[in-house]
Amino acid sequence: MSPLPLSLPLLLALLALLGAAPPAAAEMNQALWYRALVSQAQLDAAATSESFQVSDEILCAALANNAPWCHLLTYEGTTCVLYDVAVDSLDAAATDATTPCRTRLRNVCIEEGVPLPHGAMLVQDCQPALCWNRAVISDYTASTTCDGDFLQDALGCIYLHQVPMTWCDARQHCATLGADLATASALEFPIMQAFLEATARGARKFLTEATYGLLLSCCLS
Repeated sequence: MSPLPLSLPLLLALLALLGAAPPAAAEMNQALWYRALVSQAQLDAAATSESFQVSDEILCAALANNAPWCHLLTYEGTTCVLYDVAVDSLDAAATDATTPCRTRLRNVCIEEGVPLPHGAMLVQDCQPALCWNRAVISDYTASTTCDGDFLQDALGCIYLHQVPMTWCDARQHCATLGADLATASALEFPIMQAFLEATARGARKFLTEATYGLLLSCCLS
């Protein structure tokens, strides 16, 4: 099968996206595909996979974006293969993981092949557990009170440090408080936005400055 032809408008749009993407991730339609390594055994164990012939890796990423079941893609030559294999881009690759790939997963827990987002609650051995920084904390009981400057919110115990910082500095500051930098899923983002608008001085300015790499630190305990 020959590679798929490109119309001129589609080609220009793809080139614009490719030029704007950071070197470690291909970005299409607000999805990020991070570089990682996967073993052949993991690929062979895929419950679902689909192969296409396309002329560019960014087209492969576009196909993957339209397949909600796809967590990982490989691209070699003109062959694009989509897999439902869950691999976290931040995890150290196994010794037999030698196949370059791209994964949409970052900072997740993988339980029985199912990715769980950072901060997600789950049940493990009939006990509540928490996914935190790619590790599952067993027998976890969420705190019902918030200490010090932390406030109770729908997101949990949250503290807003109203001093602009870089992402790395903000996360280190949260760590000194025994917490971590708050991250919001698509469903949680409106809650986070409402909290900022109700709490932060100059919330609109915050939303503008966040675009340029400065943010007000929300620590979640």
